[in-house]
Amino acid sequence: VALDPTIESITKFLFQYKQGGIRQITILV
Repeated sequence: VALDPTIESITKFLFQYKQGGIRQITILV
């Protein structure tokens, strides 16, 4: 089952956040 593009993006975003990707998040914001 293919996930919705938006949901997939959010999932990757949360995954990076859990991995400590705060720097990447700051850049995206």
